[in-house]
Amino acid sequence: MESLAERKKMLRRRMRGVRAGIFSCPEEHARLSLMIQLRAMAEPVWARSGSILLYAAFRDEADTSFLLEQAWLQGKTVALPRCRPAPAEGEMDFFVCRGWADLALSALGIPEPSPGLPLWRASGDPALMLVPGLAFDRRGGRLGYGGGFYDRWLDQGGTAGAGTPLTLGLAFSSQMVDEVPRGTWDRCVRGICTELETIWI
Repeated sequence: MESLAERKKMLRRRMRGVRAGIFSCPEEHARLSLMIQLRAMAEPVWARSGSILLYAAFRDEADTSFLLEQAWLQGKTVALPRCRPAPAEGEMDFFVCRGWADLALSALGIPEPSPGLPLWRASGDPALMLVPGLAFDRRGGRLGYGGGFYDRWLDQGGTAGAGTPLTLGLAFSSQMVDEVPRGTWDRCVRGICTELETIWI
């Protein structure tokens, strides 16, 4: 009987290959990414959310640059994650960003907010968090990269007790699987948006 860790490792390996295959054709990757972003923006929750918690796509993740630019243009509060340094490794915070100039590359080459920016806090308005992942299932199961950053942040109810935003995973349709292996500490998303459909749980 395979352990949970082994099942996750095997699925991560397989889905990294799936995403790499899409990324090998830049035109197709850009086309599908734009379809995902347009579909996410068409959801009513986008229009009614005053805060958008996003991420700057890294390598072969579905691109998010159009969503970021549209959120800024629409005057929404936009917050992006930054990983905490040691000794708080494995945790992250969301910082309010006003444009691309507020982002800098981390040591791993991931675009992150500059550390001097204001920490995101809920204002009472609805907030939407768009979440990356390697695999999702139709019950909201999400397979991340193994660091547990999003699980910890959501488990703590957001920054400083700010409350938990509505979570929507962004993925290519080929990242959807029958079942994501899940432990008791793994947090589900409330929906998944692909280039083909948006699924709400």
